[in-house]
Amino acid sequence: MNILVVGASLIDLFLRLEESHVKTSGQSIELQLGDKIPTQIDKLTLGGNGANVSVGLARLGINTSFFTWLGDDALSKEIENTILSENVKLLTDSARGKTTGLSVILNFGKDRIILSHHEVGDHNFDHKEETKPDVVYLTSIGDRWEETYKKVLDFCLEKGSILAFSPGTKQIEEFGDIVSSALKKTNYLFVNRQEAEVILKQTGLSGGNIKNIFSNLSSLGPKIISITDGANGAYSMAENGQIYRISAIPTSSEINRTGAGDAYATGFLAAILQEKEIDQAMAWGASNAYSVMQKVGAQDGLFTGSEILKYLEENPKITAEVLHE
Repeated sequence: MNILVVGASLIDLFLRLEESHVKTSGQSIELQLGDKIPTQIDKLTLGGNGANVSVGLARLGINTSFFTWLGDDALSKEIENTILSENVKLLTDSARGKTTGLSVILNFGKDRIILSHHEVGDHNFDHKEETKPDVVYLTSIGDRWEETYKKVLDFCLEKGSILAFSPGTKQIEEFGDIVSSALKKTNYLFVNRQEAEVILKQTGLSGGNIKNIFSNLSSLGPKIISITDGANGAYSMAENGQIYRISAIPTSSEINRTGAGDAYATGFLAAILQEKEIDQAMAWGASNAYSVMQKVGAQDGLFTGSEILKYLEENPKITAEVLHE
């Protein structure tokens, strides 16, 4: 089983600010101009939806290639070295003079703000590998993403590859014919509940209760749908319309949620590709997400295949149930 992941990669820099220098009021923070704020570097790590999923799938035993876009700066080299060290085949469209993406995550207490830089430029997709991917996982891309999405969809049609789709914020906000076409071709859709609601709003359909969300999302084309819902757990709909729910694994209040959604999608898809049933796939997803949230960054906690099997064996109550309500 070969999978090709197409999406963004970047570097995540996690900084913890000294709380005495930060004032909070509701959903806002206040910093004093000219202040020199003591800062702790919690982590400098690889990030980006495409990179997170690629590393996660490889660790779970899936033969993974990753197509992404890099520059020629030091951060791009760091991404390249990290990806290759994770047994992922790296396919890049490099542009000299460009920088790679960077997210600075400012942590203070249990709150955070993310400062995000994405290089503006074309995202060419030119897959020249002879090996045909059985599955293509298409996820978030920055500005000028439309032509790339078209090429990936044409590639799937030409090669007969199954499409797994996890649209990014930009794709959902700029919803149009291209994303609509992707949904029609999608075998596995991965979104969170808020994203699902926005997609339905963009298409003139209603959200509301989870059964209605699934019913309307499935009318757009996806065969199997996975929806994460934060502390409320996750839901999935099988191709036959059966809906399942799994509870979130309890965590402390001081957790890192960065990459949890990618970790869930990774565990779920890896289980499906290894011929597990949907309820088992949800247990893989929930366990992988829980493990990632115990670490700083989106990848340190990602399970290997043996680790996730051992964890589930030791925690048999992590199960999905048919949703009857």
